[in-house]
Amino acid sequence: MTLELTPNFESAWPNRNMGGLASWFDNDWTVMWNKFQNRSTWWYDGNADIFYGVNGNVACVQFGCDRSDYASARGFYQTINIQNEVVNSDNSIDADLRIGVSLIMGYKTTHSSAGYPAETRVSLAGHTLCSRAGNTIDSFTMNPDPVITNIHVHVPPQQKAQGTDLVYFTHFPTGVYPDSNIKLGLTVYNPLPPSYKPMSIRKGTWKSLDANNGFIRIRHGGNWQDKAEENATTSMHDNTGHNRIRRDGVWKQLPRM
Repeated sequence: MTLELTPNFESAWPNRNMGGLASWFDNDWTVMWNKFQNRSTWWYDGNADIFYGVNGNVACVQFGCDRSDYASARGFYQTINIQNEVVNSDNSIDADLRIGVSLIMGYKTTHSSAGYPAETRVSLAGHTLCSRAGNTIDSFTMNPDPVITNIHVHVPPQQKAQGTDLVYFTHFPTGVYPDSNIKLGLTVYNPLPPSYKPMSIRKGTWKSLDANNGFIRIRHGGNWQDKAEENATTSMHDNTGHNRIRRDGVWKQLPRM
Protein backbone atom coordinates (compact mmCIF):
# COMPACT_ATOMS: atom_id res chain seq x y z
CA MET A 1 0.00 0.00 0.00
CA THR A 2 1.13 3.54 -0.78
CA LEU A 3 -1.12 5.37 1.69
CA GLU A 4 0.39 5.81 5.14
CA LEU A 5 -1.32 6.02 8.52
CA THR A 6 -0.74 9.36 10.22
CA PRO A 7 -1.97 11.08 13.42
CA ASN A 8 -4.95 13.37 13.00
CA PHE A 9 -5.12 15.70 16.00
CA GLU A 10 -6.56 19.17 16.33
CA SER A 11 -7.17 20.73 19.73
CA ALA A 12 -5.97 23.42 22.12
CA TRP A 13 -4.20 20.74 24.18
CA PRO A 14 -0.70 19.43 23.44
CA ASN A 15 -0.35 15.81 22.36
CA ARG A 16 2.50 13.34 22.65
CA ASN A 17 3.43 10.25 20.68
CA MET A 18 4.17 7.49 23.21
CA GLY A 19 5.74 5.22 20.60
CA GLY A 20 3.56 2.13 21.02
CA LEU A 21 0.26 0.81 22.33
CA ALA A 22 -0.87 1.63 25.87
CA SER A 23 -0.57 -0.90 28.69
CA TRP A 24 -4.36 -0.84 29.01
CA PHE A 25 -4.85 -1.98 25.38
CA ASP A 26 -6.51 -5.31 24.68
CA ASN A 27 -8.57 -6.65 21.78
CA ASP A 28 -10.98 -8.07 24.35
CA TRP A 29 -12.96 -5.02 25.47
CA THR A 30 -13.91 -6.55 28.84
CA VAL A 31 -10.25 -7.19 29.62
CA MET A 32 -9.32 -3.71 28.37
CA TRP A 33 -11.90 -2.04 30.62
CA ASN A 34 -10.58 -3.95 33.64
CA LYS A 35 -7.05 -2.83 32.78
CA PHE A 36 -8.12 0.79 32.33
CA GLN A 37 -9.50 0.90 35.87
CA ASN A 38 -5.91 0.37 37.05
CA ARG A 39 -4.41 3.87 36.75
CA SER A 40 -0.87 2.45 36.62
CA THR A 41 -1.65 1.37 33.03
CA TRP A 42 -2.34 4.98 31.99
CA TRP A 43 0.12 7.09 30.08
CA TYR A 44 1.44 10.07 32.03
CA ASP A 45 3.28 13.27 31.19
CA GLY A 46 3.50 16.55 33.04
CA ASN A 47 3.11 18.65 29.90
CA ALA A 48 0.93 16.67 27.49
CA ASP A 49 -2.85 16.20 27.66
CA ILE A 50 -3.53 13.88 24.73
CA PHE A 51 -1.46 10.72 24.30
CA TYR A 52 -1.30 8.29 21.42
CA GLY A 53 0.72 5.34 20.23
CA VAL A 54 0.62 3.38 16.98
CA ASN A 55 1.49 -0.22 16.16
CA GLY A 56 0.70 -1.33 12.61
CA ASN A 57 -2.87 -0.27 11.83
CA VAL A 58 -3.86 0.17 15.49
CA ALA A 59 -3.64 3.39 17.50
CA CYS A 60 -4.37 3.85 21.20
CA VAL A 61 -5.59 7.29 22.27
CA GLN A 62 -5.82 8.63 25.82
CA PHE A 63 -7.17 12.05 26.75
CA GLY A 64 -6.18 13.16 30.26
CA CYS A 65 -3.99 11.42 32.84
CA ASP A 66 -3.65 11.01 36.59
CA ARG A 67 -2.80 14.65 37.32
CA SER A 68 -4.42 17.15 39.66
CA ASP A 69 -5.77 19.19 36.75
CA TYR A 70 -7.83 16.23 35.48
CA ALA A 71 -11.00 14.81 37.01
CA SER A 72 -10.80 11.73 34.78
CA ALA A 73 -9.09 10.18 31.78
CA ARG A 74 -10.62 8.77 28.58
CA GLY A 75 -9.21 5.93 26.51
CA PHE A 76 -9.98 3.94 23.36
CA TYR A 77 -8.27 2.52 20.30
CA GLN A 78 -8.83 2.94 16.58
CA THR A 79 -8.00 0.76 13.58
CA ILE A 80 -7.73 1.62 9.88
CA ASN A 81 -7.61 -0.99 7.13
CA ILE A 82 -6.85 0.24 3.60
CA GLN A 83 -8.49 -1.61 0.72
CA ASN A 84 -8.84 -1.25 -3.06
CA GLU A 85 -6.09 1.34 -3.33
CA VAL A 86 -5.66 2.89 -6.79
CA VAL A 87 -2.86 5.32 -7.66
CA ASN A 88 -4.10 7.73 -10.34
CA SER A 89 -2.03 9.26 -13.14
CA ASP A 90 -1.76 12.57 -11.23
CA ASN A 91 -0.43 10.71 -8.14
CA SER A 92 -3.67 11.15 -6.25
CA ILE A 93 -4.95 7.97 -4.59
CA ASP A 94 -8.43 6.50 -4.27
CA ALA A 95 -9.03 3.88 -1.59
CA ASP A 96 -11.66 2.33 0.66
CA LEU A 97 -11.05 2.61 4.39
CA ARG A 98 -12.50 0.38 7.10
CA ILE A 99 -12.22 2.47 10.26
CA GLY A 100 -12.87 0.75 13.58
CA VAL A 101 -13.42 2.43 16.95
CA SER A 102 -13.27 0.42 20.18
CA LEU A 103 -15.11 0.69 23.46
CA ILE A 104 -14.66 4.24 24.81
CA MET A 105 -13.71 4.29 28.49
CA GLY A 106 -13.70 6.92 31.22
CA TYR A 107 -12.32 6.60 34.75
CA LYS A 108 -11.70 9.19 37.44
CA THR A 109 -8.24 10.18 38.62
CA THR A 110 -6.91 9.79 42.18
CA HIS A 111 -7.12 13.58 42.55
CA SER A 112 -10.84 14.04 41.78
CA SER A 113 -13.35 14.61 44.55
CA ALA A 114 -16.08 16.54 42.77
CA GLY A 115 -16.90 16.98 39.12
CA TYR A 116 -19.17 18.91 36.80
CA PRO A 117 -22.12 17.93 34.62
CA ALA A 118 -20.95 17.05 31.12
CA GLU A 119 -22.52 15.84 27.89
CA THR A 120 -20.29 13.88 25.53
CA ARG A 121 -20.65 12.91 21.87
CA VAL A 122 -18.16 10.91 19.79
CA SER A 123 -18.48 11.12 16.00
CA LEU A 124 -16.63 9.75 13.00
CA ALA A 125 -16.85 11.39 9.57
CA GLY A 126 -19.71 13.55 10.86
CA HIS A 127 -21.82 10.62 12.13
CA THR A 128 -22.45 10.09 15.86
CA LEU A 129 -21.07 6.79 17.18
CA CYS A 130 -22.09 7.20 20.82
CA SER A 131 -23.08 9.82 23.40
CA ARG A 132 -23.84 10.18 27.09
CA ALA A 133 -24.74 12.70 29.79
CA GLY A 134 -23.21 12.53 33.26
CA ASN A 135 -20.41 13.97 35.38
CA THR A 136 -16.73 14.52 34.66
CA ILE A 137 -15.75 12.07 37.44
CA ASP A 138 -18.05 9.27 36.28
CA SER A 139 -16.62 5.88 35.46
CA PHE A 140 -18.26 4.70 32.25
CA THR A 141 -17.97 2.89 28.95
CA MET A 142 -19.59 3.76 25.62
CA ASN A 143 -20.12 1.26 22.82
CA PRO A 144 -19.71 2.79 19.35
CA ASP A 145 -22.41 2.06 16.80
CA PRO A 146 -21.32 1.14 14.23
CA VAL A 147 -18.02 -0.34 15.35
CA ILE A 148 -16.76 -0.32 11.74
CA THR A 149 -17.32 2.59 9.35
CA ASN A 150 -16.57 2.24 5.63
CA ILE A 151 -15.35 5.40 3.89
CA HIS A 152 -14.10 5.97 0.33
CA VAL A 153 -11.36 8.62 0.11
CA HIS A 154 -9.66 10.52 -2.69
CA VAL A 155 -6.33 11.82 -1.40
CA PRO A 156 -4.33 14.37 -3.43
CA PRO A 157 -0.52 14.10 -3.42
CA GLN A 158 1.17 14.99 -0.12
CA GLN A 159 -2.13 15.58 1.67
CA LYS A 160 -4.21 13.87 4.35
CA ALA A 161 -7.58 12.32 3.61
CA GLN A 162 -10.59 14.51 4.29
CA GLY A 163 -13.82 13.33 5.88
CA THR A 164 -12.26 10.82 8.29
CA ASP A 165 -12.17 12.94 11.45
CA LEU A 166 -12.85 11.26 14.79
CA VAL A 167 -14.18 13.99 17.10
CA TYR A 168 -14.68 13.88 20.88
CA PHE A 169 -17.11 16.68 21.79
CA THR A 170 -17.95 17.72 25.36
CA HIS A 171 -20.58 20.26 26.39
CA PHE A 172 -20.72 21.61 29.97
CA PRO A 173 -24.39 22.58 30.68
CA THR A 174 -23.52 24.83 33.63
CA GLY A 175 -21.02 26.82 31.56
CA VAL A 176 -18.16 26.11 33.98
CA TYR A 177 -15.96 25.36 30.95
CA PRO A 178 -16.35 26.20 27.27
CA ASP A 179 -17.40 23.44 24.91
CA SER A 180 -14.53 21.12 23.98
CA ASN A 181 -14.29 19.86 20.39
CA ILE A 182 -11.23 17.62 19.98
CA LYS A 183 -10.16 15.93 16.77
CA LEU A 184 -8.08 12.86 17.60
CA GLY A 185 -7.09 9.51 16.17
CA LEU A 186 -5.70 8.49 12.78
CA THR A 187 -6.19 9.20 9.12
CA VAL A 188 -4.25 8.34 5.94
CA TYR A 189 -1.61 10.38 4.13
CA ASN A 190 -0.55 10.27 0.47
CA PRO A 191 3.27 10.55 0.36
CA LEU A 192 3.52 10.75 -3.43
CA PRO A 193 4.76 14.02 -4.92
CA PRO A 194 2.38 16.22 -6.93
CA SER A 195 2.53 16.01 -10.70
CA TYR A 196 1.93 18.31 -13.66
CA LYS A 197 1.62 18.15 -17.44
CA PRO A 198 4.19 20.23 -19.34
CA MET A 199 3.69 21.96 -22.68
CA SER A 200 0.91 23.97 -24.27
CA ILE A 201 -0.85 23.73 -27.62
CA ARG A 202 -2.09 26.45 -29.94
CA LYS A 203 -5.87 26.43 -30.42
CA GLY A 204 -6.67 30.06 -31.18
CA THR A 205 -4.78 30.88 -27.99
CA TRP A 206 -2.12 28.96 -26.14
CA LYS A 207 -3.74 26.34 -23.88
CA SER A 208 -1.84 24.59 -21.11
CA LEU A 209 -2.13 20.80 -21.10
CA ASP A 210 -1.96 20.93 -17.31
CA ALA A 211 -4.91 23.30 -16.98
CA ASN A 212 -7.01 21.69 -19.72
CA ASN A 213 -6.69 17.97 -18.97
CA GLY A 214 -4.39 17.41 -21.94
CA PHE A 215 -2.30 14.36 -22.74
CA ILE A 216 1.02 13.37 -24.35
CA ARG A 217 0.89 9.86 -25.79
CA ILE A 218 3.41 7.50 -27.30
CA ARG A 219 2.88 4.27 -29.20
CA HIS A 220 4.48 1.37 -27.34
CA GLY A 221 3.85 -2.35 -27.73
CA GLY A 222 0.89 -1.70 -29.99
CA ASN A 223 -0.83 0.52 -27.40
CA TRP A 224 -1.03 4.25 -26.81
CA GLN A 225 0.41 5.23 -23.43
CA ASP A 226 -0.02 8.63 -21.80
CA LYS A 227 3.33 10.08 -20.67
CA ALA A 228 2.10 13.55 -19.74
CA GLU A 229 2.38 13.43 -15.94
CA GLU A 230 5.66 14.68 -14.48
CA ASN A 231 6.91 14.75 -10.89
CA ALA A 232 6.66 18.36 -9.65
CA THR A 233 9.66 17.94 -7.35
CA THR A 234 12.03 17.14 -10.26
CA SER A 235 11.05 19.91 -12.68
CA MET A 236 14.14 20.99 -14.73
CA HIS A 237 16.31 18.35 -13.07
CA ASP A 238 18.95 16.71 -15.23
CA ASN A 239 18.02 13.51 -17.07
CA THR A 240 14.62 13.05 -15.40
CA GLY A 241 11.03 12.88 -16.60
CA HIS A 242 9.32 11.61 -19.73
CA ASN A 243 9.34 15.00 -21.50
CA ARG A 244 12.63 16.85 -21.72
CA ILE A 245 14.31 19.94 -23.10
CA ARG A 246 17.97 20.38 -24.04
CA ARG A 247 19.70 23.06 -21.96
CA ASP A 248 23.45 23.66 -21.71
CA GLY A 249 24.20 20.29 -23.25
CA VAL A 250 22.00 18.39 -20.77
CA TRP A 251 18.49 16.94 -21.12
CA LYS A 252 16.23 18.39 -18.40
CA GLN A 253 12.66 17.61 -17.39
CA LEU A 254 10.24 20.03 -19.04
CA PRO A 255 8.79 22.52 -16.54
CA ARG A 256 5.16 23.50 -16.14
CA MET A 257 3.98 25.89 -18.88
